[in-house]
Amino acid sequence: MSPAARKSALATEDIFTVEIGTRHTAWVRGPAVMRMLDRLSVPKLYDHDAGAWSIPRKRVVDVTRDLNRRGRAVEVTEVDR
Repeated sequence: MSPAARKSALATEDIFTVEIGTRHTAWVRGPAVMRMLDRLSVPKLYDHDAGAWSIPRKRVVDVTRDLNRRGRAVEVTEVDR
């Protein structure tokens, strides 16, 4: 792997992904995401099908606000699940 490709791969690993579902659930992925959710007292359950932590949709604002305050990259998308 070239140095540029390695740097790009490392950069994408630092990005938090928040997927907002159509009903009451959102899914969160990212480095040390479980510690962040614990620190914010966000209820969570690991969803093996999605490969992410599922959280209540109403807590997405708390998660994204914390990530932005800490200067972390976050990508928010809507999903049909």
